[in-house]
Amino acid sequence: MTLAGCPSGCLLPLLWLRTIWCARPGPGTSTECVLDWARVEDHAGARGRQAAGMLACALADRVVCGDPTRALAVWGVDTGAPAPAEEAFDLLTNIIDQWDSDLQHMTLASDWSEAVRRALLNCAMLGRRRVALYGAGTHTRGVGDALMEPGVEIVCLIDDDSRRHGDRLWGYEIVSREDALGRELDAVIISANSIEDLLWERAGVFRERGVVVTRLYG
Repeated sequence: MTLAGCPSGCLLPLLWLRTIWCARPGPGTSTECVLDWARVEDHAGARGRQAAGMLACALADRVVCGDPTRALAVWGVDTGAPAPAEEAFDLLTNIIDQWDSDLQHMTLASDWSEAVRRALLNCAMLGRRRVALYGAGTHTRGVGDALMEPGVEIVCLIDDDSRRHGDRLWGYEIVSREDALGRELDAVIISANSIEDLLWERAGVFRERGVVVTRLYG
């Protein structure tokens, strides 16, 4: 089964296929959902559309993209390695928040970029010039606009998935916690939503070294 077009427009058909008809391929199954993304357009700053597109790519078994470089730069979607299934919760939260602006969250998912921008500004005001973001998943892929002119030096992105170490997101290298500890950081900003508590615990190694660790939501 192939769906062609912008991923955001393919989300509802993909959800229908997943829940009603096509389960993910496994033993004894042969149906594959392919998303054919031939023309990569700008999502025009609509974060809800961006989240929908990212979720569609995560739901597809395979994404065929005509311009993977632009897909990564503009949408934050790595078509060669779509978002893992565990990140779907954050993406769904983002979309729901776009539908209902009256939902009472501490920080709406649609404000991810603004939360990161405030944290970076705070680092700059306090003289914390060498900063890393901890988390290179859905949340960080959705805050690219806040990283264009951060006001500080973003030294690296930290992620616990060793398969991603050495890769880049928004132009910044993805490294391990151990690697980041040797980069003379002044501050670490936890860039995550649903797993923020977990990353806060793991960031204890930075606090032990005197590095300031900042949460966005907790």
